[in-house]
Amino acid sequence: MKAQPNQTLKNIFSLQQQSLLQKVIKLHNLTKILEAQAKYNEAFIKAQAAFEALETVKKCLPAFSIPISLELQILSSLSKLARILGKYATAQHFYLKAINLAQSQEIEQQRVLLSLLNELAIVCKHWGNLEAAEQIYQTLLKTLLNQYGEKNQLVAVIYHNLASLEHCRGHDTEAEYLARKSYELHVQLLGKEHADTIASKAALGCILHGLGRWNEAIELFQEAIDFFASPSHRNSYEVARNLNNLAAAHVQAKGELQAAEKAYRRALDIKKKLLGTTHPEVAITLNNLAMLLKEKGKIPEAKKMLEQALIIFEKSLGYQHPKTILCQKNLNQLYKFS
Repeated sequence: MKAQPNQTLKNIFSLQQQSLLQKVIKLHNLTKILEAQAKYNEAFIKAQAAFEALETVKKCLPAFSIPISLELQILSSLSKLARILGKYATAQHFYLKAINLAQSQEIEQQRVLLSLLNELAIVCKHWGNLEAAEQIYQTLLKTLLNQYGEKNQLVAVIYHNLASLEHCRGHDTEAEYLARKSYELHVQLLGKEHADTIASKAALGCILHGLGRWNEAIELFQEAIDFFASPSHRNSYEVARNLNNLAAAHVQAKGELQAAEKAYRRALDIKKKLLGTTHPEVAITLNNLAMLLKEKGKIPEAKKMLEQALIIFEKSLGYQHPKTILCQKNLNQLYKFS
């Protein structure tokens, strides 16, 4: 018996709907692969395409037929990649969309919601809104401790992030206490050789540097560089971050300007390749390298780097961000040498 014309049309339409949904899944999977390869710009483009395809599917399919978990994953990936690339306004926009969606699912997406709130607080911190970031972190910490107790990986992450906030404020004694709690929890939950544990230990190094314990800091930064440069744990971004910190510690501890310059330049090359030339992380290393070059008497090169850094900070963070203000101050000082 032949299918009726209207039934045939329904089958064709159903196949088209499924094809659209498969396209969304394929784009999302490709996003994850590219992110794992540290191809962040390419991953962000695919994440945008996945989100746009998902919006098309939502117009064609009933809402109940689209998995909420898939939509949350796509929004989360897009938000995270925007944050990594320094697109903080875009990151905030999509994190809020994801948070609203997770909240609508109540307890079903509770763990996802808590993770998204933590990511949103990181964006607030990068934007210089430390008060908003702390408010989110403290609320998260209270919720996590009540629901899961202290031995929870996200609790360890929150301690790490609160330590980073206190470090930004120059409260390094309080930061050290929180950073050590984070590191100890990471060791208990993941072991000493896990990537998250090593990153937590390197973050402690930043705080020890702030306390003037430079040799201790150098040891932790070098350990992180060796770990993340190894074939089994390769993470170029972490290598670049720790090279930047190692260079600063070399100058403070021993005045080793040559070793510091080498580390800064290597960090700068890696950041540019990974994140692009207009990322705030690139500007941070440009600023640091410029101040080192000033110490070595290379004023024209230092001035050029600070001018580049200032443009990046102004566009990505705004004129009133502490990093922008500091960079402008450093540049003004260099103009006096001209």
